Amino acid sequence: SRSEYLRWILVRVAVTMLAASFLLYALTHVIPGDPIRALFGFRPPPPGVLAELRGRYGLDDPFYVQYFKFLGNASRLDFGYSTRGETVREIVVSGLPVSLRLAGLAMLIQIVFGIGLGVVAALTRSRIVRRLIGAATIVLIAIPVMVIAFGLQTYIGFNLRLLPISGVAQGWTGYILPAVALAAGATAYTIRLTTSEVRSTMSSPFVTTAKGKGLSHRRIVGVHVLRPSLLPIITLIAATAAQIIGGLIIVEVIFEIPGIGSAVVDAIRAKDHNVIVAILALAVLFAIAATAVVDLLHVVIDPRLEEPTGAAPG
Repeated sequence: SRSEYLRWILVRVAVTMLAASFLLYALTHVIPGDPIRALFGFRPPPPGVLAELRGRYGLDDPFYVQYFKFLGNASRLDFGYSTRGETVREIVVSGLPVSLRLAGLAMLIQIVFGIGLGVVAALTRSRIVRRLIGAATIVLIAIPVMVIAFGLQTYIGFNLRLLPISGVAQGWTGYILPAVALAAGATAYTIRLTTSEVRSTMSSPFVTTAKGKGLSHRRIVGVHVLRPSLLPIITLIAATAAQIIGGLIIVEVIFEIPGIGSAVVDAIRAKDHNVIVAILALAVLFAIAATAVVDLLHVVIDPRLEEPTGAAPG
């Protein structure tokens, strides 16, 4: 039933999040170096100060004790303190709105241009247009996000001076170049999948029947072609959400954007475990939530799908 399906999604999200939090917490402890010693740079800290600070942050506790303390605090949205003195919540709250706006704009670009150009490539009779779109997607998939970001920053921002090259002090214009860089690869994948799905659906018997009934081309494409084609497309968009979140780190550093991507890079440099785990766990939660939303959208688009893909609720 629909309620069982929803419960299955919630259980899957909880289990996946718990496993991801453990893995992230374990990986941060593999990073070489001591976060307390890192505070003092090249000067060795006094032994008494080192012992006092390690005790204050619980770094002398066994790993499993530290992890369960982290889980208990995280359940109250308390991620402890950064070794630099701020609370982790303050760091996340200050950078999260910036990163959400950037990621949201990137996903909007992916959806609008990915689906729009994919439909154009599938339905156009112009061979030149199809080849241009196809060649552009191959190039965007092949080029790393770092190269795209530097290219946009250099040619559009610095040489042509059309848009800001760093920061977001100038408002929404500061988000455009980093969002385009962030969305480029995901948009290319969306264009290619949309093109393939629309072409396949256009040759289906029910589309031929709709044409025989004299329905308008716009109605055939909008209702009879796009709706069944959306299932794999929205699945891809959810999968690339994780790619976009991962790209935030690179793009925010290049464009000097004060989001959580830049914060996690600073935390890695300082070996600040609490900040690293909190931000990466938040990123994992976003990706898991995107997948859960897609599962729900599958049922909305096609009510016959009442069970999650590849598994059945127990």
